[in-house]
Amino acid sequence: MKIERLVMRFQNIINVNRKKIVSIIFFVIIATPLLLQVLGEWTGYSFDYSLNGYTDIYEKPKASLKEWMKGEYQKQYSDWVSNNFVTRGLGIKNYNQIRYSLFDIGNGKQVIGKDHYIFQQPYIDAYLCLNEDNNYIYEGNKNKLQKYVGDLVEIDHKLKKVGKKLFFYITPSKARYFSDKIPDRYYKMSGSDSSLSGYEYLKYLLTETDLNYLDSNQLFKDSSVDISFYSTGIHWSRPFEQVTDKKIIEALSDCSGEQYRNIELGGLNSSYIPYWRDSDVQDLLNIFTAPKETYYEYVSNIDVEEYKPLRALLQGGSFAQGLITDYFDESIDSSLYYINYNKHLYDNNTGDHQTISEWDDVDFQKLLDGSDWVIIELNEAVISNYSDGFVEYLDNYLDSYVPRKQELADNFVPSQELSRTRARGYYGYEDTYRWTTNDSSLTLYNERIAEEGLKIEFVVPDQLVVEGSVTVKIFVNGQMCTDETYTDFGDYCVNIKPEKIESKKDTYCIEIVSSKCFVPSELGNSTDSRVLSLKMKYIGENE
Repeated sequence: MKIERLVMRFQNIINVNRKKIVSIIFFVIIATPLLLQVLGEWTGYSFDYSLNGYTDIYEKPKASLKEWMKGEYQKQYSDWVSNNFVTRGLGIKNYNQIRYSLFDIGNGKQVIGKDHYIFQQPYIDAYLCLNEDNNYIYEGNKNKLQKYVGDLVEIDHKLKKVGKKLFFYITPSKARYFSDKIPDRYYKMSGSDSSLSGYEYLKYLLTETDLNYLDSNQLFKDSSVDISFYSTGIHWSRPFEQVTDKKIIEALSDCSGEQYRNIELGGLNSSYIPYWRDSDVQDLLNIFTAPKETYYEYVSNIDVEEYKPLRALLQGGSFAQGLITDYFDESIDSSLYYINYNKHLYDNNTGDHQTISEWDDVDFQKLLDGSDWVIIELNEAVISNYSDGFVEYLDNYLDSYVPRKQELADNFVPSQELSRTRARGYYGYEDTYRWTTNDSSLTLYNERIAEEGLKIEFVVPDQLVVEGSVTVKIFVNGQMCTDETYTDFGDYCVNIKPEKIESKKDTYCIEIVSSKCFVPSELGNSTDSRVLSLKMKYIGENE
């Protein structure tokens, strides 16, 4: 009996101490932000942490009897206090870390799976068909997806009639690749075995068409890339993305019979620091520590041999941004318009942005006139959104679309408005020239170049040759006409004979690629942060 009493007494001591320890930990977690708040106000030093993601901005409300009586002032004041508390970020990170580390709980938008694999809810819903919209066993859903694919087929036919083409590609879901990491509770929620995912049904429908399309899931099976997704991100890994982007450009060349410049992949770099979006979902958790991974990315560049400029209208979601980053942002294309799922239109040539309320607000005449391809990306998780009505609207719009011949300038001179040409990589007018980036292009319509040849006048600034030489390549309608190296700064004139130029109905796309560029602000003698290369003075017929 004495031994039993001693054991019970020892257990009581442990239980009392455990409660004390838990109370102390809880008190420290609550009190620390308050203490740092006081210290911060006293010392003027910030003890807080910044948060990732979208942040609302609240201004301190002005006291008003009317607002007080309606209860609005109290709410506005509460919002201001909670969002301007000095150690708000620290408190949120403490809270999120406890939920993540002890209970495998995300912050409401993320799902913490087995082995701390992070998912987002829509990907799990689509893969497991967790609601009626995602289950294509139902005839209503089948009919909707059949109409969507039927609209794609109609768009393809209508574009071909006006000399343009359609390319469609499917991007993958992390839930499909790591289904074994999805929490068991979601499998229990799926219930019935009679389900059909949108991805599986879409694949079947596409095989019944002659559309130009790419299923990146199949591409991954056939490639040498070992890493599809990381535990920390919702987007595919950079190597998977880079291989797919390269394959897309190859497919465009094969489908059209044209030779487009493509992405060249070299060695594989590795790092403990994520590349681009490789830890995007983990970052949104706003926690202090999480499992570390080794991340990879191919060394890549763009082929600069002879090519046909690629002009495209791209519609898709965040997965489509990989193609923009790996290809179009490398300044190799004369035109790209990008429409995001969230109803935003971006002109990649000018940087202009438009929020889309209704599809009727979009100038599809301009977008289609400036594009040879319509490229549509669709992710598994949003198949049931049917491209937000873009496909249906475009199908109807093409019934009355007639390509409009764009008016182009005869020659480029610095003082003329660039709106008279299709131009990329040119800055504003300065005296007798315009600065260019290291890869600029413009399109001219000139009936005299075919007989008289092409003349290009430019200035090589001293910043490009102060430590060696600079090489300038000039392409006309995709063919490289000159490849010159300059060792001295000053004015230069390049004359290209008519027989070296392929005329396309008197329209000339002239791209000038320089091997060097500089940023004035980085040289310490200016606040100018532009990327500069050559000073362009004249492009036109050989006078």
